[in-house]
Amino acid sequence: MADAEPQRPLTDEELLSMRNEFRALVDRFDKHEAEEKQKYDKLLTMQSESAAAINRLADATHEVVEAWKAAQGALKVGALLGRFMKWLTSLAVIGGAVTWAVQHVTK
Repeated sequence: MADAEPQRPLTDEELLSMRNEFRALVDRFDKHEAEEKQKYDKLLTMQSESAAAINRLADATHEVVEAWKAAQGALKVGALLGRFMKWLTSLAVIGGAVTWAVQHVTK
């Protein structure tokens, strides 16, 4: 720091130029800040509208979802009944075979 040159005083033109540049930067920042605030406000509005639309969609499709769940339940019950009928059929086949064997062997 010992080698630093002493600063010369700024001229009026340099001060005026720096002041104008500073004002231009402040104006640019203020404009940018206002634009970002508008974007943020628009984003909040869009988010609220989106949430409301999702709620309306959920309300509108509630019955369809319930019907779908009921259909899935009916399919599960149908599958269980199908397996039960298959099991009963296997018992009938075994029972029929045993009955035939008893009737023909005991004669």
